[in-house]
Amino acid sequence: MVLDRVASCHQYCLIINIYIGSVIKSLVLADLGCHIQGTYIGCVVYADDIILLSASVGSLQKMLDICYVSGTEIDIVFNAKNHFCLLLIKHMM
Repeated sequence: MVLDRVASCHQYCLIINIYIGSVIKSLVLADLGCHIQGTYIGCVVYADDIILLSASVGSLQKMLDICYVSGTEIDIVFNAKNHFCLLLIKHMM
């Protein structure tokens, strides 16, 4: 029974990596999102969660659109009810 669960977990992780990898590739090719010293960090992924990092609301919307289109192409449905948006603004004095 435990081995079945481990195998199921490994299969689930493999499937998630394949599907999410497709979405990540689309985001990287679009070159939207944040970069640090030339390294793309516009998309951070942990398990089946995706964090999108963008310097502007417009770019963030384009990234969301890319995720939606890429997900539609491979039959991924993103849960719009399970989301969070954080806006950081530098206050000029």
